[in-house]
Formats: sequence, C-alpha cells, structure tokens
Amino acid sequence: MSPRFRWLLALAVAHLLVVGYLASNLQLIKNGAARAILYTYGSYSGANMKYGFFAPSIGTQYRAFFDVLDSQEHRFTDTLGNGDSGEAQIRLSNVIALFASSNGDSKVQRALAASWAGKIFGRHPDAQEVWIRVEGYRLPSSKAFRHSERPGWVEIYRARFVPEAKEAKS
Repeated sequence: MSPRFRWLLALAVAHLLVVGYLASNLQLIKNGAARAILYTYGSYSGANMKYGFFAPSIGTQYRAFFDVLDSQEHRFTDTLGNGDSGEAQIRLSNVIALFASSNGDSKVQRALAASWAGKIFGRHPDAQEVWIRVEGYRLPSSKAFRHSERPGWVEIYRARFVPEAKEAKS
C-alpha cells in the first residue's frame, strides 16, 4: 500500500466515523474546540444530515400553476419557470414554500399571488384572467399509509386575477 493510499483511506475512515457519531445523536464531546471542529466539519460536508421517509420533520413539497385565459378564449397553464440552473430552481421552490408556510396569512399570500399574477400578465399581455393554483404534496403518516392512504398533490390555494384596466370595465 502506498503512503498516499493509506492517507486517503484514513481520511475516508475518519469521515465515516464522524458521520456515524453525528447520526447517533451521542453527546460524548460536550464542548471545546474538538466539538466545534467536529460540528463545523459535519455542517460543511453534510455528515450531520439525518433523513427518514416518514419523519415528521420532512417538509412538504409545493408547486404553483397559473391557468391563463387569453383574449381569444384559449386556456393554457403556465408556471413560474424551471430556473436556469439547479440553484435557480431551488430559489423558485423556496418562494413557493414561503407562500405555503405563511400559515394562512391572507395578506402575505395575496401579496405573493398578486406579484406572481403580475409576472404572468407581463409574460402574456393578451391574458384576460389568471387563476393561481398552489398545491402541496401530502405524505400520509406510516399508520395512514398502512391503511391504504397514499401520497398525492392537494390544492391548498386558488385565486383569480384580472388586469386592473379590464376589471374597471367589468
């Protein structure tokens, strides 16, 4: 075995030990520089992440759709976009999650929905109305799953928007 291979093997073993320690929730190292280094390394490397499919801390996934009626009476559905990169997609998902996690605060939701509608009206200037639909992916508890309840998309918000000039005429 070459010295380089031994060094890489030692690093890999050390990483796995850190992952195991952080996943175990043991608190053997209570404070000090060693604890700070361990938890900083865990944060940077992702070694401190825990996951369970039915865990209550798993957040709901959300999505938003915009049903548009244009001046020719054609109906179609649009989205905020897919993002130009993975990071942009995460940002869009976070904005939609912010909407959903506003705990039913109608002022926050209405302001975000109006902003989104403005974006869609800007993208489709001949639009007569825009219906906004926000959906959440509901995961049943493990007990409900055993009783045949299945995951699925559930509508959590719906609102209709028309351009101000068109609303003034009606």
